[in-house]
Amino acid sequence: MRYVHQPKLKTSRSLAFCVCIALVLTGTMTGQKQNPQQDQKSGTAAKMKNVPLTPVDRDIVSEPLSEPRSGVIQKATVQQNKDGQVRSVKGEVAVPGAGNAREAADKFLDQNADKLGIAPLVRSRDDKTGLRVANELRSLTGTHLTYKQYYEDLPVFDEQIKVEVNKRLQVTSVTNDIQVVPESRDLPVKYDNEAAAIKAAVAAVQGTVIPNAQRKAELGIVMTSTKNPVTVYRVIVKTSQPAAEWQVTVNAKSLKVLSLRNIAQYETANGKIFLPNPVNSSGNSGLDDRNDADYPQLTNEIRSVTLRDLDASGTLTGTYANTVLTSTVSRAKASQAGYAYSRSDNRFDEVMAYYWVTEGTHYVHDLGFTGIVNRSLGIDVDGIPDDNSFYSPGDKQLTFGSGGVHDAQDATIIMHEFGHAILDSQVPGFGAPYSEAGAISEGFGDYWSASFFAGMGPKGHAWDAYVGTWDAVAYNPGAPAFLRRLDGQKTYPKDLDPQMEVHNNGEIWSSHLWEIREQLGKKAADQLIVEAQFKLTPNATFKDNAEAIIKTDGELNAGRNAAMLTKIFTRRGILSTTPATPPNNPPNTPVPVITSLVDQKWSGKDGLDIAFKYQFASGGKATVAVYFSSTDKTYTDQAATWSMNGSEVKITVFNGLFVQTGTIQDNKIKGTSVLTLNKRGEGANLRKVIAIKRSLARAKSDSYDWSASRLE
Repeated sequence: MRYVHQPKLKTSRSLAFCVCIALVLTGTMTGQKQNPQQDQKSGTAAKMKNVPLTPVDRDIVSEPLSEPRSGVIQKATVQQNKDGQVRSVKGEVAVPGAGNAREAADKFLDQNADKLGIAPLVRSRDDKTGLRVANELRSLTGTHLTYKQYYEDLPVFDEQIKVEVNKRLQVTSVTNDIQVVPESRDLPVKYDNEAAAIKAAVAAVQGTVIPNAQRKAELGIVMTSTKNPVTVYRVIVKTSQPAAEWQVTVNAKSLKVLSLRNIAQYETANGKIFLPNPVNSSGNSGLDDRNDADYPQLTNEIRSVTLRDLDASGTLTGTYANTVLTSTVSRAKASQAGYAYSRSDNRFDEVMAYYWVTEGTHYVHDLGFTGIVNRSLGIDVDGIPDDNSFYSPGDKQLTFGSGGVHDAQDATIIMHEFGHAILDSQVPGFGAPYSEAGAISEGFGDYWSASFFAGMGPKGHAWDAYVGTWDAVAYNPGAPAFLRRLDGQKTYPKDLDPQMEVHNNGEIWSSHLWEIREQLGKKAADQLIVEAQFKLTPNATFKDNAEAIIKTDGELNAGRNAAMLTKIFTRRGILSTTPATPPNNPPNTPVPVITSLVDQKWSGKDGLDIAFKYQFASGGKATVAVYFSSTDKTYTDQAATWSMNGSEVKITVFNGLFVQTGTIQDNKIKGTSVLTLNKRGEGANLRKVIAIKRSLARAKSDSYDWSASRLE
């Protein structure tokens, strides 16, 4: 006899069904937090494009089963699917003539083959096709046998029958997850494409492929959701960043990747966090930071939670988040108590960031967007000393600041930045600075955070529209303090910021999204808004996004909400006014531009000299960021502040490494600068890094990349 395996639901059966995991193409986009007391610049982010895969792989999909009924199999209750096939058997069924557990199971399956829908397998005269025992285990209560289905000597993946036999040789339980492969002369069973299948699988997975891990392709058959058999290779590929074991299904004939899923088993642990921050959870708007000190009112707001999807490293590294970038403080490590720290311990920030990024990713996937942010997001909880945070589209990482209230201690800030990661997974290159697209990015980040945490805490929904209620106690105290709010009444284009500042203009967009949520509710609004973003281009306007939402409602909801949505977007001008034209160079906005690489060399054993030409438009202050990395660590250094005084420009590195004076020619500063970076990046304060990239080999084991960019 033979078999197949698959997860089982208590009152439903797991059908062979589509696991449509998206392959991702990434690009760039924007976003970071801004508070009222800072001159903020926007980052950039990227987009993921969903490419549905062929529906051949199984997922746990509920198949409705009947209520337990008796009389079908003697001395047992059964549950059947809509076709009458028995999927579950419970009871104590004697099997006359059985001398051992294996014989009892074999005889039971043979006697009830028609009811179980497996008659072609148990009565096959061809030894190459049928059921085979894949596993037989004995325990204190009896014997547990698992049967797999084979067709022409090929395993039929994910098909099984599990039979439990007690010590009295009675069958006590049967779980039937088999779809029989029909006999067909058109189903090829011999291929010699293993090497090519492995190559296709390696190209499809996410993460860094572990080079020396053994990879093997197994030839077999899968059943589609329409009960059609397909000959495939199953390939296992192991990766790091994220740590995963990918099961990749490749069509044996066409070598097209049909599906992939991470089958690595992860751990859970206890952790302690704010839920989402002490102001919201207590309803007390009078709490203050006290320089990151512990005090009873804050300690009382710490809650115990379960941290999901952890790997076995003993650190906060998991399927959807990792804090490996956190290097300026001691990293959190698992203890007998899990990950339990006081608020004054920076490792508390790590637990906060890991937990909320992981939970945010699960929520996105639960909405149906399994391809969005389907990776382990790198997190640095103490990356900059500013009261600011950002998402980096180039590195796919989150960086949180420690100025004022530590940003990673306020989950509403974490979720805002995670909103940028969502858009980065949807629209490559989205959200140019000084544009409506940039404002959409910031507005969506605020909406996503507010929607996610709405209703938490004793204030109920009274504080739902506020973002940053804990973070903002340092710069905008109130009842409650807030960074931004979503219930404003700005109109378009009248209330556009004259400098096209994206956070200010983001309040126009977020308030429209919030109105939609008030009409549709959390889940329906979140699904509609996120789905519509797939239709955007990198330079989309408010009008483009509004039209995308209305069109998506037609696709998801047959247009039931079209009138309401049109009214919301028309009332304050978005669908009744020509979009404003953003200025190319907003007044008083300095734009340093790195125009070319002059030289790069090592100076001594601890410093890297980089020289570059630059131009600088008129007025004000700006910063230029330089990035470089080694094979074992990433370093960042904020290069300089640029300020103009008459005909001179002074460039001062924040950590005191470099000062230069230049001259103005034709209302622009021109010159050549040499910047010496401390290898450890001490005093690091990264703003944004995109653009030119070069590499410098210092030794066989160490190569360094750098890039410098126009700072938007």
